[in-house]
Amino acid sequence: MYRRLSGMLLRRAAQVGRASGAADVKGGEAMAGAARRPGGGGMEDLHGKAYQIHYHWWMGKAPGPPQTQWPVVFLASIISGCSAAAGTMYWMDHRPQKPGPLKGGLEETRWSWYPALGFGAAGTAVAGVYSQASQARSEVPTPSNSAPSGGLSPHFIADAASRAAPAVVNITVHQDGGEIPDWFGLRLQDRSSGSGFIFADDGMILTNFHVVAGAITSRPPPSNGKGGTSLLVSLQDGRVFEGEVVNFDKTSDLALVKIDCDEPLPIVKLGQSSQLRVGEWVVALGSPYHLKNSVTAGIISCVDRKARELGLAQSAGIDYIQTDAAINQGNSGGPLVNLAGEVIGVNNMKVLSADGVSFAIPVDTAKEVLTQLALQGRVLRPYLGIKMLQINPRVASQLKKLSPTFPDVTHGILVPEVTKGSPAERGGVKPGDVIVGFEGGDGEVTTGRLIEMLGRYIGKNMKLRVLRRSVDGHQHLVTLYVVASKTEE
Repeated sequence: MYRRLSGMLLRRAAQVGRASGAADVKGGEAMAGAARRPGGGGMEDLHGKAYQIHYHWWMGKAPGPPQTQWPVVFLASIISGCSAAAGTMYWMDHRPQKPGPLKGGLEETRWSWYPALGFGAAGTAVAGVYSQASQARSEVPTPSNSAPSGGLSPHFIADAASRAAPAVVNITVHQDGGEIPDWFGLRLQDRSSGSGFIFADDGMILTNFHVVAGAITSRPPPSNGKGGTSLLVSLQDGRVFEGEVVNFDKTSDLALVKIDCDEPLPIVKLGQSSQLRVGEWVVALGSPYHLKNSVTAGIISCVDRKARELGLAQSAGIDYIQTDAAINQGNSGGPLVNLAGEVIGVNNMKVLSADGVSFAIPVDTAKEVLTQLALQGRVLRPYLGIKMLQINPRVASQLKKLSPTFPDVTHGILVPEVTKGSPAERGGVKPGDVIVGFEGGDGEVTTGRLIEMLGRYIGKNMKLRVLRRSVDGHQHLVTLYVVASKTEE
């Protein structure tokens, strides 16, 4: 009867474990089998299996059963503790022994009962305390937005979008007809639309220049008031404001729009794009085809797609983020955000003849433009007059095979061509030179870093260190000083 009751209770414990997703359900079933199987390990095996299940729950390898099932598990724990005591007593009574009294006149087998009962009682108490503690732990609520172990939350896209969406705006440029007849009582007007996002408490909005170009180039309304241009900014919460273009940069296709509001405005945080990796999840927000509050998602396909690869001569020197997130007409100017809801790019354009090939301006580029617009009112770009090729070990190995006189270098910037009369030629730079260092580079010899530092040294001497092969074939390290000129948009 005792074994039958133990088996019934432990089979119930196994069912509870199965309902809660426990990984060691088979252990509970084996315990039940051991309790009812004659000669199959008996109470000692039963106690071992019970300990194994409790060990897995205690170490966090399997979840505990639901709160309503804990009385059954607690009773099964008591049975397992008593089983341990009974099994120990049975073994001590029937094992081979040498007869003889011990100190105090007690027989050895009888003396061994007391620790057996003590261990059984202690095991029962520990099991009871742990079951109550596990019940309290199971009552702790799990946050709804927490990601399950080993994977992303099923709402990870929604969570990222919800952090940025309140600050995303729809920008509409209305061009009143003026000279166009008002047929059938309908006011005819030209209308263009795009997106943007609020990034400062004072109502400053970042968007694309081409989104607001119509509001900049349009003529002021005539004296009769029938023509003119208006720029309207719509928020996600339904509020509409009239915006004003504060400044812009055509080369980077970025513009600043400001709205005035007495109440607090939602803003989105600007992140960093320098540490992006191919394959990262991103979310694009905006108003494609006048469809406000739209969200698309994808991954980063390339972190530094060159403007010249896209045939954009005017934007030469700008690298773009390529993504397969859908960016359509009207998405331009909206934010491209990471899973933390931080802006890592400004949606800009897509390839019309392909799906899943879209581009965004890196937020680090936007930050640099914003800084220069704030300090100088315009963006100054350096002009040195050289073509540059980034060198890495593989490129260097290939160049060495093509030209045995190529300098012994694995990193740097090759100068294949120097424009006549340029600042570089005046500074002594020659075709074939390899730039291995420059002022402010801090050991990072890349084309992007060189352009950045040249922008800070416009009109000033900047030191370059180049490797050069002499006529006799020897390699020399030469120090030069160049003064970059400025180009304005």
